[in-house]
Amino acid sequence: LATDPPLECSKSDFDSLLVDASGLADYGEASSELIDCARYGEVDAVRAILDVWSPGKSKDGDLPLESGQPARIVDAADASGSTPLHKACANKHSSTARLLLSRGADAHALNDSGNTPLHWAASAGGSDCVGLLLDHADALHSLGRGGRLDVLLKNGFGRSALTEAFASGDTATVQHVLNHDSAEEDRLIGGLDRKDASEGEADEVAEGKSKGAGEKSDDEKGIVHEFDFLRCSEEGEAVDSNERPTVLIRELPIKHADDPFGQAPEDDTTGLGIWCASLVMARWLASPSMVERMAGRRVLELGAGCAIPSLAAAVHGSPAEVIATDLNPETVENIRHNVELNSSTSRAAKLSAATIDWGDESTYPPDPVDYVLCSDCIYQRDIVPLLRKVVSGVLAPGGTFLYVAPDGGRDGLPAFISSMGKNGFERTGGREAPEGYRSNPLRSGDGEDCFLHFHELASTRYVLYEFRKC
Repeated sequence: LATDPPLECSKSDFDSLLVDASGLADYGEASSELIDCARYGEVDAVRAILDVWSPGKSKDGDLPLESGQPARIVDAADASGSTPLHKACANKHSSTARLLLSRGADAHALNDSGNTPLHWAASAGGSDCVGLLLDHADALHSLGRGGRLDVLLKNGFGRSALTEAFASGDTATVQHVLNHDSAEEDRLIGGLDRKDASEGEADEVAEGKSKGAGEKSDDEKGIVHEFDFLRCSEEGEAVDSNERPTVLIRELPIKHADDPFGQAPEDDTTGLGIWCASLVMARWLASPSMVERMAGRRVLELGAGCAIPSLAAAVHGSPAEVIATDLNPETVENIRHNVELNSSTSRAAKLSAATIDWGDESTYPPDPVDYVLCSDCIYQRDIVPLLRKVVSGVLAPGGTFLYVAPDGGRDGLPAFISSMGKNGFERTGGREAPEGYRSNPLRSGDGEDCFLHFHELASTRYVLYEFRKC
């Protein structure tokens, strides 16, 4: 079980923190301060607020509950339903998370997007927090005081803690999650034994649903983001304007999130979600220099997913044609939906969705294009010859291939970049994405919302590659 970590400050400094906590006006102010302190890892300030404001410890005795507030301030929630434990885990503050758990914080708490603290800890690559959460819940379970955490429980976007751990790229985090009892092999392949599931959860886990979730239409399950790709300069400084066009994108839960690539290329559902490299590509395409270069040109995107780069090119520029392509049927249908969402603001002469099987030349468009776009599509070395083949097959001589990817962590990426610099192609550019390309792209400017959905954007270095077909 988690126990209180030792004081990090001196006794006199902690006494001052207790005085500060006692001076908070009411429960609302105290809970807001607690959430902020947990977010920034101010463990002794969190300790002081809990000492003063927890029921039975208040200077005025037990605190009267206001309508809608939790019985314990340790589980106070912000406007999105996130608790202090969510905030501490999202920012890898393991000492703060340990203190909160020791004081009774609910490790199973779901925020409005269906994320538990474990989702956020795994997403951030916080191996210490992940191990702490799993061990603490297991210890409570052994004492008959609650259920174990489920690393396969999906949030509202169809992503489990296991999915988030793999996406984080942190080996220790992945190891913690894979070693947990809830990641047994039979559950990973969908063979959940009902007696092994927590009470009332077997059917939901077996069908890949979050607790309490019923069948929903794509519109109900998805979320529509509004992007303003020019709200910041390349240096990351805010640009004032209310007249810029925006791009609307529907993101859907990734199907089979713990095996999203499936057994065949057409089973790959990763394109239903938004990947941060596509946001960087979109910002690049929205820049004035790229808008000028692509004017009147034919553009095709491979592995388009939600088609963010394609739509950014169509909305911000004036290409002759933009074709967003993928292979999975549900992904292509979602591309069509996103094309329709932006049809009134697109300046492309023609904007469409299409199915392309990279290995089947009969699915390629009949006429070559001037620009081919692709974002972060190399995850395995064996994809390299396939991607090179389709780029060569659809791109006109003298045409340009643009590729955006993280600067590391992708098996096969160095081989792909090397292969694209010879044998009929030449590399004409390669630079790190400017800071502004990694800034918050949401029109609302909501930093919490950006972190929730696109936490890798600001913390990852991306490279903008450019090649010309000779």
